[in-house]
Amino acid sequence: MRGVGAEVPSIILPPPPGLRAKLNADAVVVDWSFERVLGGCPPRRIVMSIESASPGVSPHSAEVAVHDRSGTVRVRLPAGFPDPSVLRAATESVDGTRSRLVAVSIRRQT
Repeated sequence: MRGVGAEVPSIILPPPPGLRAKLNADAVVVDWSFERVLGGCPPRRIVMSIESASPGVSPHSAEVAVHDRSGTVRVRLPAGFPDPSVLRAATESVDGTRSRLVAVSIRRQT
């Protein structure tokens, strides 16, 4: 993906992750994948933020190293973290460039 910068006409950005998230007891299970990875800007890690639907609760952050085109990670929540509802994530490349931010609703186990 190419982005436009103020200093440089365009830069290559890492791909944003495809995400699915579900609540499982005291953790959020995140399935992630990349549709396409360009050689010039491979993803190094995914930076995630889990947000509560309760007002005034700070988001819980986590990172996962990227070694493949897809994977699953179990993100443990702090004790008492209320009502996790949204997962936001961006991919970071080796040089620290970030993809666009993506968000998904966290599904409940039934």
